[in-house]
Amino acid sequence: MRRVLIVGGNLKAVERIRSCVETAGYVVAIASTAEDDLASALHERVPDVIVVDGTSVNENLGELRRRLRPRRGSKEIPTLVLIEEDELARLNPGDGWSDFIVKPLRDAELKTRIKRLLWAAGKGEASDVIRIEGLVIDVRNYTVTVDGIPVELTYKEYQLLKFLASHPGRVFTRDDLLNEVWGYDYYGGTRTVDVHIRRIRSKLGSPYDSFIQTVHNVGYRFK
Repeated sequence: MRRVLIVGGNLKAVERIRSCVETAGYVVAIASTAEDDLASALHERVPDVIVVDGTSVNENLGELRRRLRPRRGSKEIPTLVLIEEDELARLNPGDGWSDFIVKPLRDAELKTRIKRLLWAAGKGEASDVIRIEGLVIDVRNYTVTVDGIPVELTYKEYQLLKFLASHPGRVFTRDDLLNEVWGYDYYGGTRTVDVHIRRIRSKLGSPYDSFIQTVHNVGYRFK
């Protein structure tokens, strides 16, 4: 999965951005503009796209853009800055931002812009395909294969598996999963989640059934 680094002067301000980006299936990291924090985020695990919450950044945006450039010999990383309309003067055409979005932020627009930047950088496939060992989830074609063999899932089973696989390591309660997969207007009980998880595990088979882990008295997470 592709990695998106979110940079902000106030880490609380980027939580909504994080939530939107994660639901699009990307691995998300967050960094402040502090020199050490930013350097660590950029070079330990190089992101595929950088999203900057310009409104929460007090420093000169041109200077921040300079600090976001990769080390000599490394490929340029696409950068997207989010800015309020009355702050547009802070953006200099010569700074080299790949794209910008004028707030208020709309989730669909943010996802589209990130996807566009990935395609422009030749990295578009990964946002459409989730691969974990022999398990492949093709988001564009709504298909799942295990070691190259198609797995027949119902639509809700597919949606549930895709959502969990898009957020590896993160624990979700049954209510969380009902809201995300079935919607806020669903009135069925949380046992619906347990039934679907059991069916997904059965269809994936060993060892892939163990990728969905039960967190006792809480819910589920993807390994």
